Amino acid sequence: MLGLVVLLIALLLHFTGYRRYSLLLFVFMALRYMKIVPMAVMAVNGIDLAIVYMIIVTVSQRIQTLAFTEDSKLLFCISRLSLFLIISFAVGMIYYGLTPFQSFMGCRQLWLFPAYFFLRDVPKDDIIWLFKALYYITLIHALLYIIQCSTGLPVLGVATPEYDRITHTLRYNNHPVYMTLFFYLSLLFPNYIGKQISKFSAIVFAAAVFITMTRTIMVFVVLFTFLGIFLSGKKSTILKFSIIGAILFIPLSDALLSRFGEKAGTKGDIFAFIHGRFIDYAHTGKAHDDVGTLTYRFAWVYERAEYMLTNGIVESVFGLGFLPPSESEVAKRLYNFKIGLVDQNKIISPTFTPDIGYGNIIAQYGFLGAFFFISLWVRLVKIHFENREYHPITFCMYLYLLTLFALSISGPGISYQDMLILPFLSSNLALMPSTNEKSIKNY
Repeated sequence: MLGLVVLLIALLLHFTGYRRYSLLLFVFMALRYMKIVPMAVMAVNGIDLAIVYMIIVTVSQRIQTLAFTEDSKLLFCISRLSLFLIISFAVGMIYYGLTPFQSFMGCRQLWLFPAYFFLRDVPKDDIIWLFKALYYITLIHALLYIIQCSTGLPVLGVATPEYDRITHTLRYNNHPVYMTLFFYLSLLFPNYIGKQISKFSAIVFAAAVFITMTRTIMVFVVLFTFLGIFLSGKKSTILKFSIIGAILFIPLSDALLSRFGEKAGTKGDIFAFIHGRFIDYAHTGKAHDDVGTLTYRFAWVYERAEYMLTNGIVESVFGLGFLPPSESEVAKRLYNFKIGLVDQNKIISPTFTPDIGYGNIIAQYGFLGAFFFISLWVRLVKIHFENREYHPITFCMYLYLLTLFALSISGPGISYQDMLILPFLSSNLALMPSTNEKSIKNY
C-alpha cells in the first residue's frame, strides 16, 4: 500500500536526521494527502497514518519536553479536551452499547490534536522552511486545480465534479487546502517569498478561490483581505487587490453573478432564517423551492441539537456517540434523522456532514465537548492575534483562522482536526520571538 510506504519513509527521514522532510510528509498524511493524491491511490486513510507517526515520534522524544509548554492556556485546552474524549469513549460503550472496537474506530481520527506535543519542539527555522515548502506545493496544486476546472482534464487524479445548476458549470471540491492562507501571504507580504513570484502567486491563488464558485469562500476572503490590509497598514495594497479582482471578474462575471443571484436561493435563505422556516425543514425533511443550501445546513444542525436537548443530559453533554463510519447499521439502530447525507445503504449519517463544521462539532462532541473544542481554536486565534506583527506567517495565519471559522458555516472547516496542524506550528513561531527576527513592517 502506497500510504504505508509514505509513513515508513517519513519515519526513516525523522530518525536519520532529515526531520524537515519528515515533517512535510507528516503534514501531507495528516491533511488527507492535501487533496493532491486521491485516497483510493494511497489505499490507507492519511489521518490514520499521521496518528501512527505522531505516537511513534512523540514517544521517541525526550519525556521532559512533554511537561513544558510556552502557553499554559493552550496546554490546558488540549488537556481538558483529551480528558473529555477519554470519558466520551467510555460513555459510548456504556450508554450507546458500542463495542470497544466500534468506539475506537469512531473516534480514532479525533485524536490528531495531541500532535501539539511533538510539534512544539520543531525549531523555528524548520517551521519557516515547512511553510515555504507548502507555499510552493500549494501554488502548483492551485495551477493544476485551475486547469482541471477549466478543461475537465483529470490532472489531479480521479475527481468527481458536481454539476452546478445555477452557473451550469462543473464544480470540483479538491481545491488547495491552504490557497487562502498563501493568498494573504502573497498579497500582503510580497517581499517575504519574493516580489515577482508573489505577484504571480496572488493572481493564481485568487483565481483558485473564485473558480470554486463557492459564495462563502469568495465573500469571506474578500472581507478578511480588507481586514488584513487595514491591520497591516498597507493601504497601497488595495489598488493591487482591486486590479486582481478586476482581472478575475471579467472572464468569470456571468458565473459569479449567477452564484449571488436569485436562483442561488440567497434571498430564500435569508427569509427562511428570519422566519425560522429551517425549523419546519428540520421537522418534515422537506424544503421550500426558493431556499438555498444555507437553510439545509441550519436544519441539519437544528434537527440534531433538538434531539440532543430532548433526549436527556448524556446526549446534550457528550453528543451522539463515536459511531464507526464503516458500520452504518449502528447509526440505523440508534437514530432516525430526516436530513443528511445518505450512504450506499440508504442510511443518513447522524454525526457528520461536509456542509457545516459547527454541526459536526455539536453532534460528535455534544454541547460541553463543543465548548472545549471551540475553546482550543479560540485560544489559537488569540495567540496569533496577539503576535500578528511578529512575523508574516503569524499575521496571515490569524487571517486564515478567521476565514476558517467563517467558512465552517458552509463546510467542515474547524471540525477537521487536521486543520490544527499548521496553527500549532505557527503558534510556536509566534511564541518564540527573537530580537534579531524581522517584523512584518520590513516585508
